[in-house]
Amino acid sequence: MFRNFYISVPNEVLEAAKIDGTGFFGIYRTIMVPLSLTGFVVVGIWQFTNIWNEFLFAVTLTTQNQQPIMVALQDLLKANQLTSFSENFLRILSKPQ
Repeated sequence: MFRNFYISVPNEVLEAAKIDGTGFFGIYRTIMVPLSLTGFVVVGIWQFTNIWNEFLFAVTLTTQNQQPIMVALQDLLKANQLTSFSENFLRILSKPQ
């Protein structure tokens, strides 16, 4: 993804930076990195989506003995929420009117 973006940067911009006396790393730091921020955001979103899809895969297709830690923590959190919900529900039902 970044290769195509770096190829699309006009050579005139890079030549102007060289004329101003900027070296290779200076060009990269002052021109290429700021222009690449949108690419970094897109790669971050793609990576988050891939990680999330792996989580959903682990939730649906693994047994309880083979679950990753994140899935086990999610199950533990669900169990606590259901317990507190059922406790609250029973309190409401048993409340004298």
